[in-house]
Amino acid sequence: MVWGVTCPTLLSGSGYVWMVTSTAADKAPFIFARRSRRELDKVLERTPTLAGVCFAYNKRSLRWLRWLNAEIGNLTYFKGVAGYPFVFRRS
Repeated sequence: MVWGVTCPTLLSGSGYVWMVTSTAADKAPFIFARRSRRELDKVLERTPTLAGVCFAYNKRSLRWLRWLNAEIGNLTYFKGVAGYPFVFRRS
């Protein structure tokens, strides 16, 4: 898994999160889930709002985002590709 956060400015309180994963996450799904929750909490300490888009066809990723308590918006088209915008907010 590779992931990152891009912030518009150094002082910004928001960022855009992205991630690419492989079948390796399928081999240890519970470890992946626990670690992703911990990593998300760490990132939200520094960047209180994270936004992103999940491709509509990626149903497993949408379930994972819901499990992480992401706020998922309505289906939207980004450059012709269907996706769901999502936001994480520090509690």
